[in-house]
Amino acid sequence: MTTPAVREIRRAAASVAVTVAVVAVTAAAAPAPLATPPTPGVAPPPSQTHLPARGAKAPPIVMPTVDGGRIDTNDLHGSVVVVLFGESGRERTTQAARAVQHALGDPRFREATPHWLLVLSRGSDPERLDELVGTPRPRVIHDVERSVFGAYGVVVQPTTIVLDREGRVVHAMPGLGPRFDDVILDAALFAAGEISSERFEATIHPTEEGPDAERRTRAERIARLAVRLRRRGLPEMAEAEFRTALEIEPNTVTARIGLGDLLLEREDLDGAESHYRAALAVRPRSLEATLGLAAVHVQRGGSRLIEGEALVRQVIERSPRRARAHYLLGIVHEERGEAGLAAASYRRAAELLLPLEYGVEVIEEGMTNERADR
Repeated sequence: MTTPAVREIRRAAASVAVTVAVVAVTAAAAPAPLATPPTPGVAPPPSQTHLPARGAKAPPIVMPTVDGGRIDTNDLHGSVVVVLFGESGRERTTQAARAVQHALGDPRFREATPHWLLVLSRGSDPERLDELVGTPRPRVIHDVERSVFGAYGVVVQPTTIVLDREGRVVHAMPGLGPRFDDVILDAALFAAGEISSERFEATIHPTEEGPDAERRTRAERIARLAVRLRRRGLPEMAEAEFRTALEIEPNTVTARIGLGDLLLEREDLDGAESHYRAALAVRPRSLEATLGLAAVHVQRGGSRLIEGEALVRQVIERSPRRARAHYLLGIVHEERGEAGLAAASYRRAAELLLPLEYGVEVIEEGMTNERADR
């Protein structure tokens, strides 16, 4: 039986997601902070006006990191390095960071997982982004003076650059295109020697042209528009766009997951499950589709709890800092009457959604409000 305290923590943890959304919108509208003075002993690299060419020696990055450490890419020779340039608090940077994190979790990196650096042009809440992307975690750099941006010729945010073991550029990709995940994964695999140059060339320069390629690109763009509509609180319009994307190309994973999420919110579990399974058929390692299917199992309850828990634990193993996974695990524990484990999972979800001190404060405030309402 669920205790009142566990119910309070669960409700408070769920409310954190709403608070995060409001804070994110406010932060996005806030002006950029003033540039900090240059760090003593760190000479800014010379600026250039274009991204480094493939095969070029990458400019060294010697900068302090937000955790109080220091990064020198000269020390990383012998390892593959992925450098992601972006802006803290921007959705496209977050999407790119999650895609990089997902790519670097690929089991084909047999010898060692590549290092990756997150270079931010703003100094606002980099830890929040660092927590959201899970593991392997990046080294985060504040480059508010844009010295590293300038050295690499980065203008578009996000921009992702993959370096081989000799510190040479394998691929530089501005923006967040519809094939971003595949290109970054294969660039890192090629840099690590796990795939051939022919395979990598086929990824970045697909020979397929004509109506099929155009159809898939158009469907993906419509699906990404639907994602933005949903985040703006327009679910009906988002659903219409998701369905339009699937009419154009039924294998559009973004649309499958988005429509599954909408149907799950309406408790149409059969419909949601069908879309999550369709997404996993196309992209078996999709964390979002896996979590969606897990949520369906957990909501069905009964014997399906076991399946849901197994999927949730798979996600936590691959990406331990996914708040939604810990929240679902809390529901599993709560359904089994494991009050202590449930409370711990809900608290962990809240801590991952907000900085630790604020997350605990929200939970405690939620518990106080629940008591006052009784």
